[in-house]
Amino acid sequence: MVETKLLIVDDEQIICEALAEIFHEKGYSAATATTGREAIDIR
Repeated sequence: MVETKLLIVDDEQIICEALAEIFHEKGYSAATATTGREAIDIR
């Protein structure tokens, strides 16, 4: 089974954390970033 991974990008950390938690509860793996540069570095 392939794990679905998400990258959540928002300038507010609390939004990133909330969305990551919601998706985690649904079985997804989620990384978060608060800047475009941070998101590029995560890839």
